Amino acid sequence: MQPLFLGVDGGGTKTDLLLAGADGAPVRRLRLGGGNVSSLGEERSTAFLAGAIREVSADLPLPSGAFLGLAGAIADGIGERVEARLRALFPDLPLEIGPDIRCVIEAAEADGGCVAAILGTGSCVHADDGEALHRFGGWGWFFGDPGSGFALGRDAVRARLAFEDGNGPGGPLVDAIGAALGNMVGSLTVGKPRYAAVEQKLLTLMAHCQTLQTQLLDQVQADAEGFAPLAAAYLLPKGEPEA
Repeated sequence: MQPLFLGVDGGGTKTDLLLAGADGAPVRRLRLGGGNVSSLGEERSTAFLAGAIREVSADLPLPSGAFLGLAGAIADGIGERVEARLRALFPDLPLEIGPDIRCVIEAAEADGGCVAAILGTGSCVHADDGEALHRFGGWGWFFGDPGSGFALGRDAVRARLAFEDGNGPGGPLVDAIGAALGNMVGSLTVGKPRYAAVEQKLLTLMAHCQTLQTQLLDQVQADAEGFAPLAAAYLLPKGEPEA
């Protein structure tokens, strides 16, 4: 069998593993939970990654090499310490741990450097000038991370709360957020003995919220498609007959 190589992309929410042949053809994929080593800590990261390597390579030869691009890997040298632990567990596996942005930069077909952005649970932009890697942002949700999944979710909840206070507009998306929040509260309540008497009613309401949420999101998409021709018209040069 041809040599296998392992690539790992670990973020705050999910970790993707790809086992491929020397020709780049995928052999096996695996998706697990968040793999931010700074959040997990040294011991938990080591156990998580070791289990992931064993799972993705089960019944197959050990990879001939592996690169693990992990969020939080450059914080306080934790990536180097986790790498040393994994090397001890897998002495026959040449592996390297680096920041997750490397997974993006190395895949870019560009000479003389490139700029790459990670927009996941958090957000961060890196510039590679061919000699050094420069970071912009990525300081965490408390201080910013604009464009990240966390920031988008936070803004969505804020929009709904502003509507509840009478300080913001409504609409299908704001209503869908309200339905989702109602479902979230129900999920945190179902199964607790204190609410056993009303559990069936809660389940019925949650199902109704889910139906409403789906219908409202469909309306959001329909609204966006209906607005597209108008948006395109705004881009026409002034003086054009179509304008």
